[in-house]
Amino acid sequence: MLPMVDPDKTLKVALWLTVIGGVIDLALAVLKIVFGYCSDIQSITADGFHSLSDFVADIFVYVFVKISHKPVSRGRPYGQRKVESFASLVIAAILVATALFLVKEAIENLSETPAEIPIFAAIILTISAIAVKEILFWVTIIHGNKVGSTALVANAWHHRSDALSSVAVLACLLLGSFLGNRALWDLLGVTAVATMIVKAAWDIARGSFVELFDYAPPAEILAKIETVADEEPDVVLVHDLRVRTIGGAYHITLSMELDCGMTIGECHSIVTRIKQRIRAELPDIFSILIQVAPAGSFASRLKEIGLENLQEKDLL
Repeated sequence: MLPMVDPDKTLKVALWLTVIGGVIDLALAVLKIVFGYCSDIQSITADGFHSLSDFVADIFVYVFVKISHKPVSRGRPYGQRKVESFASLVIAAILVATALFLVKEAIENLSETPAEIPIFAAIILTISAIAVKEILFWVTIIHGNKVGSTALVANAWHHRSDALSSVAVLACLLLGSFLGNRALWDLLGVTAVATMIVKAAWDIARGSFVELFDYAPPAEILAKIETVADEEPDVVLVHDLRVRTIGGAYHITLSMELDCGMTIGECHSIVTRIKQRIRAELPDIFSILIQVAPAGSFASRLKEIGLENLQEKDLL
């Protein structure tokens, strides 16, 4: 049985974590952009705009996480957790726009003669940024997975992409320093940063599309639910299992057939046991709806109309 989590407490921690991340991102963005412009290092400037996009993402995460955890109401019986998926798409769009802007700026400045740079200061700044963002990544993703927040997880990978882009900048700084032709290595650093930003955007958007378009979760999740129902000795048949994910929470519906001689109370007890076992197996469940029919109902309909003619209305 999974431990119970206090939603109010996890929400407060998530919001505070986002605020701390936003402050760090803004500080890193200012440092990198100012240093990059003063030293004429395009890759560090690009990395600074990447951190700035992190800060904007933190704002979106804060707002949307707060909205998504509003309680269920009559007007919104399924809550507002789907807003987190929308927030993740906004983050992905910000990332792509940032990447295109950085590459454009780097190409336009390629013909300019680079000034002498304080290489040691640039290396120290970049290494420090890598360490800070990597710590922020681990703290955010651990908590995001713990509370099942897609927006927090997306923001964590945004932190990781910023750390990796700083690694690419560091490599290009060192290569440009030792091999010369710094302008070319600087452009390569910007390109590497932009590529990582786009990759992070795709990873974030892909998960959001899965939720917004109601794709089923992985096959092992479906198999686990079916196994729990099938293991109940009084269940004759399980069919029409449907699961969708909203804000990291599963919405489950399934149909099953029981012995015709059972009372309503006995059927209710079986359904309750199955729901409890499913909730014990899966980490975050919003709702479970189980429809009960007498044994043979589904088989009779299948025999009557044929498998090839089976439609959605015949499953209800």
